[in-house]
Amino acid sequence: MLWVVGKVESLGLPTCQCDSGRLVQEIIPALGSDIEGFLASAELRPPGVLLAEDDRHYDLWCRTIQALRGGAHLLPSDLVIDVLYQRQYAFEWLHGIELWDDVQCDA
Repeated sequence: MLWVVGKVESLGLPTCQCDSGRLVQEIIPALGSDIEGFLASAELRPPGVLLAEDDRHYDLWCRTIQALRGGAHLLPSDLVIDVLYQRQYAFEWLHGIELWDDVQCDA
């Protein structure tokens, strides 16, 4: 979600967990601090950029599901499926159809 509002430069491939220490120390305001500056500087990426990244992750998600079901799709050896799932979940939520707790990551 931080990528969506321009707080993280790029997503890259889902091949590692995010650096949560960096998130807490450098990006997200400290708990209890003023968040106005953080919110004011948040800038939603253009729709075309969001859709392209959504498509890229959806395609990888579908290939992953097919491979896990015994399909012939080869997956990157360094793919972290949990990271891919969390990203796909966030993109599905951005579609605005389901509430966060009700999101379905179908493939």
